[in-house]
Amino acid sequence: MAKMEGVNAMSIKTRLLLSAVMALLVDVSLVKAQDAFVQGQSTDQKIKVTSCVVSSVRDKSIQQDCTSTASKACDGTPWCELPIGLNLTDGKDIDPVGLPMTRRLGKVVIIQFECGKTAERRGPNPQNNNATLILAC
Repeated sequence: MAKMEGVNAMSIKTRLLLSAVMALLVDVSLVKAQDAFVQGQSTDQKIKVTSCVVSSVRDKSIQQDCTSTASKACDGTPWCELPIGLNLTDGKDIDPVGLPMTRRLGKVVIIQFECGKTAERRGPNPQNNNATLILAC
């Protein structure tokens, strides 16, 4: 009889282990199926830049529209990495007041764009020749 209990005990342990392994395999397969579904979806949404403005922090009346530059770089794409340096102001410093090292801290970039019917906004971000903004649908 003692031998029989050992067999039953082993059987229960084996069943529990097997159940745990099966549950793990089912969870992994569900996650993989979800990833395949999400990655298989094609996005028909494209970026449409509606507004881009570089403005001075010191003097709010000093602004330059950069919509055309941003549009050329990003319109019609599902994602875009847009440099936000002097390229947005045709290479000009729109507010050249102060020491050269502090001048670069005084301008911000705000970009508004649409992805389909969804309106998005990036900024205000400091204008910086070494920075980019990621626009994505």
